[in-house]
Amino acid sequence: MHWVNALAMIILIGSGWKIYNDEVLFGWLHFPDWITIGGEAQGALQWHFFAMWILMLNGLFYLGYGIVTGRFRRKLFPIWPRDVLSTIRDALRFRLSHADITQYNAVQKLLYVGIILVIIVQVLSGLAVWKPVKSWRAPAAPQSGQNPRGGQSSRPHPRHRVVVSRPAARFA
Repeated sequence: MHWVNALAMIILIGSGWKIYNDEVLFGWLHFPDWITIGGEAQGALQWHFFAMWILMLNGLFYLGYGIVTGRFRRKLFPIWPRDVLSTIRDALRFRLSHADITQYNAVQKLLYVGIILVIIVQVLSGLAVWKPVKSWRAPAAPQSGQNPRGGQSSRPHPRHRVVVSRPAARFA
């Protein structure tokens, strides 16, 4: 499951950069074609949706497995602030215990739960940006990111570009 998520994230990043290049928000930031995925922006959008569904379905399977088998309860909980601070203190003093590598320390538990929550927020925000106007009634005028003839434009919603581009700009 881990490597499926890693592949989905790589596809999301590469296709997202190609979608961003279709309408550059920051004039100084343009991603080279050799690190983008999808050919034209429309193809990148399809790859982006494909990877989003893979991430979501794999995540649902993983969450279901973790809850049904009790793995999350056994391995990740409880997380006590006192234990997190103690683990950080031990790490800074180079005194972390590695006696049993099958047990997560408090910081590992916190980060593990944190990344699960980040991926949930990522998928939900992607779905919200993807279909913000899909409701019980049609909008009077096309919204940003929507094709006036119906269907989805290759241009993402401006808020999505800002939120996704700022962190990506730090690493490019």
